[in-house]
Amino acid sequence: MKVTDPVCGMSFDQEDAVATVEHEGTEYHFCSSDCKEEFQENPADYAD
Repeated sequence: MKVTDPVCGMSFDQEDAVATVEHEGTEYHFCSSDCKEEFQENPADYAD
């Protein structure tokens, strides 16, 4: 299944995600630890 990194917008296969974070009941998948850290600093900027 394809997913999109909410920080950088990169699309990739879910199994290739470097990191996954759950925020308010939704899982977000990331292409890099940098994107994950950026999301965790300001999740409201990226969460749907």
